[in-house]
Amino acid sequence: MYEKNNRVRVGRWIRLGVTAGLICAVGLGCRAKGSGPSAPPRSSAESRTAVDDGSSVRADASPSTGIKATAQPVRPKRPLTPDVIASLRAQIQSATSVGERIRARRGLVYQLGRIGETDLASEAFEGFLEEVEQQQGSARAELAGMILARLLDSRGHLRSAIASYERILNGWPDGPSAAESLYRLGTARARSDEFGRAINAFQRLVEEHADSKFAPYAWQELASAQHSMGDIEASLATLDVLAVEYEGTQFEEDARIRRGEILQKAERVSEASAVYSAFLSKRPHSKHSPAVREKLKAINAIAGLVGGKDFTSDDSTGAVHP
Repeated sequence: MYEKNNRVRVGRWIRLGVTAGLICAVGLGCRAKGSGPSAPPRSSAESRTAVDDGSSVRADASPSTGIKATAQPVRPKRPLTPDVIASLRAQIQSATSVGERIRARRGLVYQLGRIGETDLASEAFEGFLEEVEQQQGSARAELAGMILARLLDSRGHLRSAIASYERILNGWPDGPSAAESLYRLGTARARSDEFGRAINAFQRLVEEHADSKFAPYAWQELASAQHSMGDIEASLATLDVLAVEYEGTQFEEDARIRRGEILQKAERVSEASAVYSAFLSKRPHSKHSPAVREKLKAINAIAGLVGGKDFTSDDSTGAVHP
């Protein structure tokens, strides 16, 4: 009986083996042992054979704190070589459709900006704008130029991005993208440690586009650039303007807290304490209140260590006791 049962089991295993072999033979997904997992299906991005022109990156222009360009990069399919630039130039000349030629021009701008050839990238950007404007109109050219400039910015190609923003401002000083161009020009300048030029861009924005959605962010960045240059008083004054202009909003709260932080960092603790205490008195239920209370505690702890004043218990500052 035992031997009979074994024979039955062996027969079953043989039949299973034959069935599995047939499945493999008709290509239903069986892999040889040790071959590793099958390669995943290629995405549409991987299926493209054209040189990466950065068009798979989406720059989000919606303002958030700092209005940062949100990039979702796709790795280039191959390293950049002179052949890539030559290939894109050839594509521009041999393109059989407007769309193909515009894409090649966009790719050329991106690749030149990527390798730091700012002058050549600016020249290519000019050709790109002219092509789009000629084929699709001025408004479309401004938008396409802005998208490409944000792309360069989001990938960290700041010199080419700066040149592109300036070209857009020169071409469309009153266009829909003017305020955003000034804002992004200023932030790119600041990231390049060109704080003086950044300040000029932000000041121009708040003066010429005071009603823009970018204006309050420009005030914030203006104060930051002034502080980076060591001009504390100018930075504090800018924050005061921001708090007044946008009273009752998150911008006011941010401005008042930032003012306290600057004063605290400058070791003007009495003034910082007054700012924090006034904030807690006016906004006791703000989401920032717990953090502000901690800042006051820190000031009080330091004051206690050096035998100084207990700033958090000074009624003259309107303190809210933690």
